[in-house]
Amino acid sequence: MEIAGLPALLFVAKRSMFGGMTPYVFTSSDPSDDVISDLATSNGIPCFRGDLLNKVQRWADGFSKFEISAGHLVDVDDPYFDPESCCESFKQLTNDSQIEVLLPSRDSDDGEAYVGTSIKIHALEEASARAQVLGFTNLDVIPWADLLDEDVLSTFSRQAEVKEEVRFRLTLDYPEDYELISYLGTIFSFDSERSEIEKFLLENKELTQINLFRNKDFRKNKVDFLTNRLRS
Repeated sequence: MEIAGLPALLFVAKRSMFGGMTPYVFTSSDPSDDVISDLATSNGIPCFRGDLLNKVQRWADGFSKFEISAGHLVDVDDPYFDPESCCESFKQLTNDSQIEVLLPSRDSDDGEAYVGTSIKIHALEEASARAQVLGFTNLDVIPWADLLDEDVLSTFSRQAEVKEEVRFRLTLDYPEDYELISYLGTIFSFDSERSEIEKFLLENKELTQINLFRNKDFRKNKVDFLTNRLRS
């Protein structure tokens, strides 16, 4: 699917490069993901293919292959992420020897989607080993607190003031999400500042109503996924 005339994967890769990041693509070895691998490699982006359902194992193996000691995870379904926040998160992680994982803030995780997860390879390897012990093979939703010790986990907090409630939803899970983001793509490109996008949405709040109601479904699905796995 396209955003601002680019396949979402390339949009995110170009946005990461615009922000001073070096993109790598981590996808599965399943034939259904051939299109992702082909798109990445044909555009000169290093691509690793690994486990289909266990993202943690895939990342750990990919970090090892590319000799990455620490990185920042950005999902393609968060196309208007904030590169500045991502780089700040990565800086906080690498400057603290005690922290292995810097998780996104609550408002980002709940739908504003401006920063992902900064993580060290050691944490990926530990989490992967723990997941095997617990029998977790599907890690689409990752219970970091179950996979790693609490003292190596922390949460990112950006400097700008953030409201207690999520103000808009900028992640791609539902048709309404694509309706909003594809519209934004007619105005904002991959090199648009995150602050400009937020300002536009807050000045045009009727647009946020296109998909903000989906946050309730999104949170419920995450809870149901984790609950059902624990029962099994």
